Amino acid sequence: MNNRQEVKIISKLLLSAMLCTGATTYAQSKIGDFIESTSYNIQSRGQERQLSYRPIDNAFVSFNGKNRYTRALYSNTCSDFRLETSDRPVFATFKRNDMHNICFLLEVEGKTYSLDSLTSCRAVYDCARRTYTLKDNCIGNAELHISVLMAADREEALWQIAMVGNKNPKEVGIIAKLSPIARPKLNRRGDIGVDPYGSFEASTKRGPEAISHFVLTDTLYLSFATGTKKINTNKELQNKYLEAEKHRQSIAQNLVISTPEPWLNAVGGALSAAVEGIWDGETWLHGAVGWRMPLAGWRAGYTGDLMGMPSRAQSHFDAYANSMVTDVEPTLPHPTQDPKTNMARAIKQWGTQMYSNGYISRFPNQRNNMHHYDMNLNYIDELLDHFDFDARPETLRRYWTVIKSHLAWEKRNYDPDNDGLYDAYCCIWASDALYYSGGAVTHSTAYNLRAFRAAARIAEILSEDPTPYQKEADKIQRAIDAKLWMADKGYWAEYLDYNEANIHADAALWSVYTPIDCHVGSESQRLSATRYVDQHIPHIPVKIKDYDGSLGNIDNLCTISTSDWMP
Repeated sequence: MNNRQEVKIISKLLLSAMLCTGATTYAQSKIGDFIESTSYNIQSRGQERQLSYRPIDNAFVSFNGKNRYTRALYSNTCSDFRLETSDRPVFATFKRNDMHNICFLLEVEGKTYSLDSLTSCRAVYDCARRTYTLKDNCIGNAELHISVLMAADREEALWQIAMVGNKNPKEVGIIAKLSPIARPKLNRRGDIGVDPYGSFEASTKRGPEAISHFVLTDTLYLSFATGTKKINTNKELQNKYLEAEKHRQSIAQNLVISTPEPWLNAVGGALSAAVEGIWDGETWLHGAVGWRMPLAGWRAGYTGDLMGMPSRAQSHFDAYANSMVTDVEPTLPHPTQDPKTNMARAIKQWGTQMYSNGYISRFPNQRNNMHHYDMNLNYIDELLDHFDFDARPETLRRYWTVIKSHLAWEKRNYDPDNDGLYDAYCCIWASDALYYSGGAVTHSTAYNLRAFRAAARIAEILSEDPTPYQKEADKIQRAIDAKLWMADKGYWAEYLDYNEANIHADAALWSVYTPIDCHVGSESQRLSATRYVDQHIPHIPVKIKDYDGSLGNIDNLCTISTSDWMP
């Protein structure tokens, strides 16, 4: 891998994270994506907050943290089972229709102490493992060490608990409580931030499902497996834990980042675990936080080759190539819009320009599902990235028909007037609530420019005629320069109205980094566009209070808004 590829990969990771920033309005109607755009943190806006985590030894560390159920450990079995961990040792499990809260108490000389309330807690997240070091007067100078991870080959969470430095042994026990969660009907499978705070806490309306007592004389191994109704211990758990730790270490080696920036270095292990967690055995799924919904793309496909998983990458691309419609001719004219959605979406009927040959359905290996997103555009862009790692002619030939069909589909749906500029509808992460109404859009046009250029090169390698693809790419570049590049301002517009009456000059971030990523224009144009971000896009100050001051001056921080407007 060359330096340019490395920079591109890191930029994709960082920019994908930036897209998670969203805007919230206060008087919303409960339509569309209301749930995911609802904020439960409005009361914290504008307030100084304490730094929750710091990077230490390529891991994320908190001291006496307060966040609960915010770091998931995923099953290694390609299932939806996961364990939500907290900054203190309190946990919750998620599996559809089977969710539990798990808390532990320390029993010392007949008195009990909740582990999430002990005086001192150092918590570490290190690639699919959460560890805790606990101190409290109730155990004198000793430390309680807890480590939790997922079994290597089954839906099971494993705990290792040990008392270290206990020079004056006291009678110590562990009490485990398994309880139903407070809000069993979760939205979007418990995706973080979607449901009210406390949804994973133990129910106050129903008592514990099971209470188990264990003696802590040496290292104690506990487990919770799906289908069981209590926390268990047995002689086999130590070996299971060691096997799980060996598997975890192999995952951690998938991506190792080494830079002078400790925050970025710590991301490597977290990304390795996240990518492992969203694999369903065939495709990468939608998100790495908790919402495991299969969608054709949304940037997950970029991760396979980057993480050293070429066979998984090919499996993913094959599964969605098999979802491309190939036997439905487009017989209905463009546009054929649905009056039930105020003409904002194509009517769901086979034979429209949208739902016809070239359309990639929502689910892997299924061609009969209609959904309103344009997943094609990112899927093809991910596939082109795959060719950066595997450009063998047999690989290119494998997907050549898919690429050709996609380009024809994209052209007739989003550039029906054949001017070389493309409309955009729900084709990037930021798409929700973006409508361009047939206009000429920078980010979608940039994706298509890259795709047609790549198609011309692939055609040459496969001894096909590259001319039509190169001509379209040249047309797109000329059209961008003539109508979307604002020479007097030095950056690309967000979009041009359908009737070309108005050019929308206030570009969002995706209208800067997407054309740069797709090599639109000259290097001087790309550099100029970045200055627009520096000078025009709002930089929102971030006020952080470090808990012990060891990080020095952390006042000059900011987050960059995705735009200076709200859709």
